[in-house]
Amino acid sequence: MATILNSHVRRDGRVGQRGQARALASLLGVILASWISSGASAAGSANTDALHQTAVSTLDLTRAFKTKTKWSLVITQDPNNDFGERGEINFCFAKSKKTDCAGAGLNVFDSFQIIHPHGVRESPLLVARVEGVYAGSGHPIGTSVWVYRHQSDRFERIFSRQSDTSENEETRVVAKGPLAGDIIVNTPTRRVPWPYTMTVYRLSGSRHYAEILAYKARSRWADGNRLAVIDAEMLEIEKRLHVWRPGDGLPVPAEKPEGCGRITLRNGLEWCPGS
Repeated sequence: MATILNSHVRRDGRVGQRGQARALASLLGVILASWISSGASAAGSANTDALHQTAVSTLDLTRAFKTKTKWSLVITQDPNNDFGERGEINFCFAKSKKTDCAGAGLNVFDSFQIIHPHGVRESPLLVARVEGVYAGSGHPIGTSVWVYRHQSDRFERIFSRQSDTSENEETRVVAKGPLAGDIIVNTPTRRVPWPYTMTVYRLSGSRHYAEILAYKARSRWADGNRLAVIDAEMLEIEKRLHVWRPGDGLPVPAEKPEGCGRITLRNGLEWCPGS
């Protein structure tokens, strides 16, 4: 479900379709100029490889984050290795002729989103997802979150985690609702009856994430529920965080499986039976 990044952000925080080629060329030029001015062209094989990176896409961050100076994010990809496997994805934050690049640890760009968890007056979160394509039954998905530090005029990564889809593990940044801005993680355990551990992180006043909830879930591996584990546990999560009251409706799943019909409640879990 890869989403190609473009240069224009719509009012809903997702990426639009204007100016992609122009922005990519311009920002890639900034990155190359930065590498060259810092001596990358004569600094050995590692830096030489950097000059052969491919720009996947770019995003102007200036308006959305109300930055002091012009900032852009460029997603680049390293060259394929000797076995033909895709190179690593890199997140490059570009300011004037300087860039700050960090490897994502995985090799397929998926998507990013700008989230306003507490309204448009507060500085948003930048959320990016990457995937890994490897042999096996599942694949890793990496989730990273950045905030803009206005005083120092820089972007800081405040959260980064990989989840493995082979056991229905997930890391989710909540975009809206009573838990907007929170990060929910379900982690599989390695013992019978294969329950999950649920963990919730919340932004502090200094805009760092801190754990606010952890408990053993009622959801089990292969329990027949077609909902994602986090969606199945959302009612229990909201109860424990005191944002759900008796009489409220069931939390709406982020993604409802096709043909699911009406969501029911079973043993405290939101439930969509198997087909």
